[in-house]
Amino acid sequence: METLHLRLKGMSCASCASTIEQAIQSVPGVIECNVELAREQATVQYDAKQTNSEQIARAVSEVGYSADLISEPIMRNHQHEHHQHGHRHNSAVATPANRMAKDPICGMVVDKATALKTERAGRTYYFCSQSCLKTFENPERELKSMRNRVTIALTGVVLLAVMRAAAFLGLATGVTLVTWAPIPALPWFTWGVWLFILTTPVQLIGGWSFYVGSWNAIRTRHINMDFLIALGTTVAYLYSVVVVFFPNILPVEVAERDVYFEVSAIIIAFVLLGKYMEEIVNSRRSDCSGGATSQSGTS
Repeated sequence: METLHLRLKGMSCASCASTIEQAIQSVPGVIECNVELAREQATVQYDAKQTNSEQIARAVSEVGYSADLISEPIMRNHQHEHHQHGHRHNSAVATPANRMAKDPICGMVVDKATALKTERAGRTYYFCSQSCLKTFENPERELKSMRNRVTIALTGVVLLAVMRAAAFLGLATGVTLVTWAPIPALPWFTWGVWLFILTTPVQLIGGWSFYVGSWNAIRTRHINMDFLIALGTTVAYLYSVVVVFFPNILPVEVAERDVYFEVSAIIIAFVLLGKYMEEIVNSRRSDCSGGATSQSGTS
């Protein structure tokens, strides 16, 4: 029996972890599987005669997630009797401490002989997987992508809030929102169209990751949080589009101001903001782990 450690990507909730566990356990030869959502890792015990690490990683990919091998599979320690010599032998050989190193990204202890490595400023760093190595070489890549989507989403929400506040102030003071523009003469330049213009980038760009996650959930028939967020925000967005552009198909008359563009944008923006803050915390935790590793290496 061998033990395999995988670095997982794409999980957003406990349902995602459960989906990966079920996918791995469905592979013939897998004995036990434990997925840790917080650490984004999976520990798998399997029979090497029936399956291998490539098949297990492929099973994770087939349900819409990515899995990177953390170093090499480890054979479980066991003892056996050597009858010819009349004494016992231990088949597990302990790894010397000076052969082990800590991954500066995730903190996993890896064997220097099998781990990925890179050099920086005359010091060698060891990594459990390709994803950790890429994060070390370009730590801002993941944060930059998410930061761009968060910026678009929050900008749209702020503009929507300003427009809503301005409209309320205009009603309170008895003046029009923009007196110098001939708004009534522009049939496509209405309140609902303004909301549509501001919300669409938030819905499509900011919410893109939720649509990708929901598609994987539909494909594997395992509902996750991405699916719920995408479903709720899309229903609110499409209903509002119908109210603004196709009001005649509705069974009752709905005022153009009674739309839910803001609701969709706010949900996407704040969920993305929460994920972005989580990525920042994980990045700083990795930096602290890397600093501790460097200090232990010099001592």
